[in-house]
Amino acid sequence: MKKSVAAGTALVAVAVLSAGSAQASEKISLRLGGYSKWWVVGAWESDSYQGATQTDENSVDVKGDNEIYFQGSTTLDNGLQIGIDIQLEGGGHSVSNSRAANAGADMIDESYVWLAGGFGKLELGSKNNGAYQLHVTAPDAAGNWNEEGLMADALAIPTHISGISPLQHGWDTTAILTDNDSEGVTYFTPSLYGLTLAATYKPSSSEDNRGTVNLSTGATAGAVTGEFYALGGLYAETFGDVGVKLSAGWASYDFNVPSSTSADSGDDHVFEYSLGGQLSYAGFTFGSSYRRVLADRGNLQATADLDLNAQAWDLGLQYAFDRYAVSMAYYRSEASGSDATESRDVIEFYLLSGKYALGPGVDLLASIGHANYTSEDHQLAEENDGWTVMSGLSLTF
Repeated sequence: MKKSVAAGTALVAVAVLSAGSAQASEKISLRLGGYSKWWVVGAWESDSYQGATQTDENSVDVKGDNEIYFQGSTTLDNGLQIGIDIQLEGGGHSVSNSRAANAGADMIDESYVWLAGGFGKLELGSKNNGAYQLHVTAPDAAGNWNEEGLMADALAIPTHISGISPLQHGWDTTAILTDNDSEGVTYFTPSLYGLTLAATYKPSSSEDNRGTVNLSTGATAGAVTGEFYALGGLYAETFGDVGVKLSAGWASYDFNVPSSTSADSGDDHVFEYSLGGQLSYAGFTFGSSYRRVLADRGNLQATADLDLNAQAWDLGLQYAFDRYAVSMAYYRSEASGSDATESRDVIEFYLLSGKYALGPGVDLLASIGHANYTSEDHQLAEENDGWTVMSGLSLTF
């Protein structure tokens, strides 16, 4: 750890010192950017789930997702580029059950500075790890897939599955998202023949130093602890009319797993890896990705009652033409959960989406999806399934 911190500090120092003689460059001026998405959502879910949770869900709702970016950069006389990026949550949908404990009142989503030059790019601050940033997933025309999508974040069809595995950290995604915008340093190599590599170090994977991240509302809650390391790679190249994207990611950290007996409590060392790929030709894009969570249970007794191992994958096809795009995608995750049962928590999504560009930065969106949540212990209050129809407007600026 000391070596990695020293190396990162040295790189920052070299970049800053090399910029010392550059006094004629312009001062950084911030500019506004961001996006605003608003959806009208129709949802029809299981009567048994509503009965078990004693709820009477509305069949129509309005959900939004908004962020404002404050960005700026300058190029020094020696060619070194320096920039800043601060992202402000702009309101919209309420958080889902799975991410409520972590999202809270965190109004600044990401905040970091970056340095770029012939050496590559260095990011320092609050941002997702490099493996996440380079990850490739199944396509979705409406942007309603993976992190913070209305389907993936259980905002259209809700669930009360108390996720224990880091894969159920709050977003059902194949990207390694366990660190979730916590503070750290990420280095990206220059792209060479379409290949870009990334390395991330974070002293703590708890976002904004608010202590450990609680991943469950139950008595057997777990938490990510200690240092977080990640490596990632992306190969993106075009061969004639064929586009190819391939990604791979890896992460390492400790995860505290309390048990029903104090003798069983301890830290699991967890490894995650992800794979993804897209192939595009003549307006068609086919993509798929995979994520695996592997826990080393050497620090726990054989009677420990939680198992962190989990996996997820997706598959999708998109066709874009003129101002239109349509896509179909499927996602499935499986988490082991308790050792007391051989079943698994299973989450499945089916999604048909479309987009029409009304103008620059203005898109009309639509999605039809089905969600199915199966609890390993088959508790009616945790299992749900249903259909959703959504139509929305997306503005980027």
